[in-house]
Parts: sequence; C-alpha cells; structure tokens
Amino acid sequence: MRRVQLAVFGLAAVVAAGCGSIETPLTTVEVAGKATLPGGAPLTGTVYFDPVDGKGRDQFTAVKDGAYSLVMMPGQYKVAFDLPEQRGGKATKVPAKYQSFKTTDLEVTVAKPTPDLALAMK
Repeated sequence: MRRVQLAVFGLAAVVAAGCGSIETPLTTVEVAGKATLPGGAPLTGTVYFDPVDGKGRDQFTAVKDGAYSLVMMPGQYKVAFDLPEQRGGKATKVPAKYQSFKTTDLEVTVAKPTPDLALAMK
C-alpha cells in the first residue's frame, strides 16, 4: 500500500511541476469607429484585421451603417473589407484592392482603446 501511495504522490508531483508556470494574460483593447466606402458612404459588411508582423491572429467584426466595434490585441494591422450578398436594389461594391490583405494599402496601428478609429477607403 505504501508503494502505491508513493507512486501516486510522485506522479502528482511531476504533473504539478509541468503546470507550474502561469502565463501573463493577453492585453486587449476596445476599438470602435466608422468604416466608409470611397466617397464617404457608410459600409455595411465585414471588416478584417490582419497583423502586419504575422504574430497574433486575424480579427474581424460586422459593420452596420458604418459603425463597428471589437476587442483586439494591440499591434499594426492591414485592413480588408467584405460585403454581404446584395439581393435586389442597387449593389454596392468594395474596390478590389480593399478585398484582400495582399493588395490593401489601408493599415492601422492599435496601441490603446480607441473609440473613433476611422477606416476610410479612398
């Protein structure tokens, strides 16, 4: 019985040692603002943020009548847009260069909470 207790205690000590480090929680900031099409019309669709340095993860959020908000990690991001499928009525189109991270020239730097980050396509 004593051997079993020692074995269980030893196994528990090994597992606990492997879980001993506590990582620092990720810092995030709230970002909000207006997204506009060329000419200033408000966008309704999706905005995507891709880290320029390749670290971190892509972020995205819905945009309605130009307004968006999300919580994200600080950093520098390339920005791309997408629109929902248009059914009936006049279709609005995002210029091709803003539809891909490879071609967009819109970049933003997020360092602190920002309630008025304008994303204006030209």
